[in-house]
Amino acid sequence: RHIFLICACAFLWLMMMGSKNVYTAEIVEIMDVFGRNRRDVSMGMTFYFIVYSVVQIVFCFFMKNVNVKWYILITIGLSGVVTVLIAFMFRLEQLWWLLALNGLLQAMVWGMCMSALKKHLPSRLLPVANTVMNVGTAVAGVISYGTASLFVSFSRWDLPFIVLGILLSLSAVIFFVAVKINEQRINDEQILTDTV
Repeated sequence: RHIFLICACAFLWLMMMGSKNVYTAEIVEIMDVFGRNRRDVSMGMTFYFIVYSVVQIVFCFFMKNVNVKWYILITIGLSGVVTVLIAFMFRLEQLWWLLALNGLLQAMVWGMCMSALKKHLPSRLLPVANTVMNVGTAVAGVISYGTASLFVSFSRWDLPFIVLGILLSLSAVIFFVAVKINEQRINDEQILTDTV
């Protein structure tokens, strides 16, 4: 159950970073598709990071009161849908709004993963979890740029958003299940302790 939780957190982080960075990986293609310059297209990620940063600053005061598994299931489940929607937009300004919304939805992924890992893992596994999570950042770059290159070569700039959006929502479900299994084990151990 501990390894499953580590893998679930890493997969969640990997899919969030991969789906976010695919926009940057495709910036030249998006410029061509929408007939806009680099400055206009880059505004999408500017909006994303402004919202992402503000939410992180504000949310850190409330994080301890949040149910981690439900928060991730809802926000990242929705983020996957928003990522898929990017593929179907026909105006650049629509992408800006969707990316800003994704900044809101994705802002607490790292914090929530760290919270779940700290709560459910024995201390000996925390360094392992930290290493796996940090490797996920590098792998996410390969995923975002790799999928972008692959699908752009087929003249399908939109498919990476669809594929990675679906996988992002799936990662939220897997995270939910992993946390639930670990919580159930704690509850079972508590019941056993109480009866003894």
